[in-house]
This record gives sequence, structure tokens and C-alpha cells, in this order.
Amino acid sequence: AYIHIHINTYVQAHIHTDIQAYIHIHINTYVQAHNHIDIQAYIHIHINTYIQAHIHTDIQAHIHIHINTYIRAHIHIYIQSSLNQYSSRSIDTWIK
Repeated sequence: AYIHIHINTYVQAHIHTDIQAYIHIHINTYVQAHNHIDIQAYIHIHINTYIQAHIHTDIQAHIHIHINTYIRAHIHIYIQSSLNQYSSRSIDTWIK
């Protein structure tokens, strides 16, 4: 998996992927997001400080994460028929 996240503040995120998906996230403040993707994904992580992350991947995934401060991220991804499928899932972020 390849994950890359761009963040200048504090974030919590959990990532569970049972499918292929591509995800790119930029955050400077508070965010709630519902992401359900049924495509190839790959995860890559770049961090200049402290980070905690739980990632479960049974397939290829593409995700970019850039962090200049503290970050925790919880992201849940489930298989959906299309990229337009959205379900209840939120990402809580805090400004450091």
C-alpha cells in the first residue's frame, strides 16, 4: 500500500482498506470526510514529526500523507460499486 497525507495541523485517522483505492488528503484545520472507493490504492507516508497510524490493507492502495506536526488518522474504506458511493465515516482533526 502507498499512503501520502498532507497535514499542517493535528489529525486522527484510521485506515482500513479491503479494496483497491486511491486517496489524497490535504488538511489545515477541522475536517469530516466520507470516503468509499472501489479502485486501486497505494499508501505512502511522509512525516517530519510524530505520527500514529493504523493501516489495514488487503490490496493495492495509493494514499499520500504529508505531516509537519502531530497526526493521528482513522480512515475506513469499504468496497463500493462506484467512486460516488459515500457512507457515514468521519475524520476528526484538531488544530495544533
